[in-house]
Amino acid sequence: MTEDNTEESKPEYEIGYRKPPKNTRFSPGKSGNPKGRPKGAKGLSTVFMEEANKRVTVRTGNSTQKLTQIQAIIKRLFHKAMEGDSRAIAKVVEVGRIIEPQLTLAETERQDVTQEDEAIIQDLLRRRGMNND
Repeated sequence: MTEDNTEESKPEYEIGYRKPPKNTRFSPGKSGNPKGRPKGAKGLSTVFMEEANKRVTVRTGNSTQKLTQIQAIIKRLFHKAMEGDSRAIAKVVEVGRIIEPQLTLAETERQDVTQEDEAIIQDLLRRRGMNND
């Protein structure tokens, strides 16, 4: 091989990272995905909402109820919270704050809480790592 031969085969532009050879680049007006997204393809939020709104039969005691899956999940979460499951309680509070940010005790309800009660509540929240102060 001669030096002239190698020089002629080199392109006049730089090829490398994010610089493909010109003959392999997409032509103007042509897409890299010509067929695109198929019609009727569902996004994640659509699939999630369809699943959440499917109706299921739930047994409560001696009776059964038809609920959506999301209602059944929330019902189960509240039931566990009422049994004293601290993780379920924290999740109920977290979801409540996301859904309804102004969800707090009304000032009229807080008037019944003594300073001693407030100290106990703050201590419990501090120990659980849930204190927002």
